[in-house]
Amino acid sequence: MSRSTNIEIEVAGRTIRARLMRERNPQVVELVCSYLPLTSFALHPNVSGAGFLLPTMITHTGESYMVDRHPGAVYLYAPGQSIVFTYGDTNESAPVNKFAEVLEEDMSKLLTIGKLVYDHTLATVEHKVIGATARLDGAHDLPSRELPPPDALRVIGRWRKAEALFLAEARRALSGEPDEISASFSGVIPSGMGTGGNILSVWMHQWSYLMTDGPNTLYRFVTDTEIPHMTLPIMVDLSRNHLLRPFNHFDFLGDLGLTKFKTWGAIYSAALDDLNSLEEFKRLTIALLTLVNLYHREVQSRFPFYLGQVFSRGGKDRNTRLDQNLGF
Repeated sequence: MSRSTNIEIEVAGRTIRARLMRERNPQVVELVCSYLPLTSFALHPNVSGAGFLLPTMITHTGESYMVDRHPGAVYLYAPGQSIVFTYGDTNESAPVNKFAEVLEEDMSKLLTIGKLVYDHTLATVEHKVIGATARLDGAHDLPSRELPPPDALRVIGRWRKAEALFLAEARRALSGEPDEISASFSGVIPSGMGTGGNILSVWMHQWSYLMTDGPNTLYRFVTDTEIPHMTLPIMVDLSRNHLLRPFNHFDFLGDLGLTKFKTWGAIYSAALDDLNSLEEFKRLTIALLTLVNLYHREVQSRFPFYLGQVFSRGGKDRNTRLDQNLGF
């Protein structure tokens, strides 16, 4: 493993450097560095304030260095498998797993990048993809967007095939927007979902279910495998009860226009019957988590958050302004 002091992050042609915190958060630093260089895209959080994130395939359940959010902090949001950069004031109180600090001389560029990501994602009607890369300082070989050959799919064992398939589809989602998401945000929902022809509610449910099923459900299953005396049958039952029965989340996502999820849900259900250990369960679930999280981020990049500007916060004249904005 390289002992580089810094990482370089390039977003929309602008580069910033961050000093790695090898002494304070060695486990996360080594894990992140093992995935570099990486290619991703930049998104802006829609509730927590001034930050931007890069979706990744990094999974972490180990030791952490938790601190309050502050400008210049670079942290790993483990449930969502994202690297996050704080460039200004934030409104969320939860501590973060910091592993690097943006260099003081690059703080102005960090602010510029943050505002650019905000302007081109949350604040715009036009959908834009903001490319981003991360690499060790001085390593200028860019990561490839080409998918690896499908050798990983030629493996023995039902759960291993499912794991390989989920990871291959996750890499595909990270390298570009899946066709079914493009179709959905063009108004094509094969099932006809959307009461009264309201497609906004379909997009809202896509985003909400992916956000819930990934960071808030599948990631918890991964970490729950580490609870002392946990057993495989309990984890399998929890997975089925939360995701497959009596309400099948995968079928619902398929009805919402993400049609592949119906097949992936059936594959996951069958693979659960093929497991022999908690470690196998963890590997399978990490693969599905990664796929769900990357679909979540791709849907997030498309969601029309700019519509929220109509619904401004607070003030005694809020209702009057809102009525005027809506044309009442």
